[in-house]
Amino acid sequence: MKEVLVVSQTVPTSAPSPVTETQIDNAITTYLQQANTLRARFITGPPGLFPEENLRFNRFGQEPYLLISQFKLHELSPQIQRRLPIYLTKQFRVQVELDSKWFWALTRDVSISSSTMRNWYLFPAFETLFAAHLASFYTLISSAYMKLNRILSEALPQPSQDLLTHGSSNILMYICYPVLEGILKLVLRNYVDENGKVTAPFAVGTNNYTVNTRISDLSVYLHALEANAETLVSKPDLQTDLKDFRQLIETDFAGPIAALSSTGTASADGWDWIYSLRNVSLHGAIGWQLRSGLITNLICMLAWHVFELSEISAAATSISQRFAMPFGMLWNSYYPPN
Repeated sequence: MKEVLVVSQTVPTSAPSPVTETQIDNAITTYLQQANTLRARFITGPPGLFPEENLRFNRFGQEPYLLISQFKLHELSPQIQRRLPIYLTKQFRVQVELDSKWFWALTRDVSISSSTMRNWYLFPAFETLFAAHLASFYTLISSAYMKLNRILSEALPQPSQDLLTHGSSNILMYICYPVLEGILKLVLRNYVDENGKVTAPFAVGTNNYTVNTRISDLSVYLHALEANAETLVSKPDLQTDLKDFRQLIETDFAGPIAALSSTGTASADGWDWIYSLRNVSLHGAIGWQLRSGLITNLICMLAWHVFELSEISAAATSISQRFAMPFGMLWNSYYPPN
C-alpha cells in the first residue's frame, strides 16, 4: 500500500528537475511556519511532553508543505541531495518528518548502486539501520490493517511480533552510532583502518595523528573532515556541508552542548556532543536517548558524498523506470516507502 503523497512522484522522467537550493530553503521555512501551528492543533500538552525524537511521521495537515509534496527527491541534483540532511534535520523542530522517511528510503536504494558501499564491511548494518527506520507494523482501525495484523499474529511467533512493534527504536538507538563511526572510517579509508588505527599521518588543528595511533573518538574524524576534506579526500563540498550541519546542531542544541563544556570538554561543539551521545548510549549510562534520526541524516550526508555521480544517475534512472512498472516490480526497493 503506497503513500497517498506519491501521486506527483509517479511521473517517470530521467531528466533532473531544475530545483535550486533556495527553493528547498524557502520550502522548509514555510513548512516550519505552518507545521508548528498545525501540530499545536493536533497535539497538545506541556512543553517537553515529547522530548528528543519521539514524534515521528505523524500527519496533521502539514502534507502540502512537505518537500515530497513539491519535489521529486530522486530527481534533485546531487549537490542538493548531499545537503538535504541539513534541511530535513531542521524539520525535527516539529517532528521527524515524512520527508526524512522518503530520503532515508532513497538513500538506501541508491546505496545498492554504489560498489563502494556494497563492498563496505558494515553495509549489512547500514541496511539494517534503514530497515529499522522504515519498518512499520501498525494497529489501525481499518479492515485492511486489521486483516494484516491478524495474519501476522497468526504467522509470526510472539518474539517476532514484539521485535516489529517495539524493537525498532531500540535497534536504532544502538546501531546508528557504529554505522556513523564506520562510514566516517570508510570516507577516511586512506588514513584509518576499520579498527581506527591510523595508516597514514594527518592533522586536525594542532593535533597530529601518526601511523599506528588508534583513534576511538569519532569526533576526531568529523573535525578532520570538516577542516580538511578538500585535501584529505578531495571533497571540498563536504567541508561546507559538514560545517553547516554542525552549526545547525549547535543552534538547536546549544544548551546540551554548553552543559557538555561545563563537564570538562573545553569549547565543546556539535561534533563533541554527538560523540558524547555515542558514549552514553553504547556504554549503558542512560536508559533512553533517541537521536537516531539526526545521526541517520548525518550518515546520509556522508553516504551521498561516497556515491559517485554515475551511480546516483544510474539509480535515479532505475527509480524513474520502476515507477512506470507494475507494483509487483518494486521488489527489494525501499523508495518510495510504504
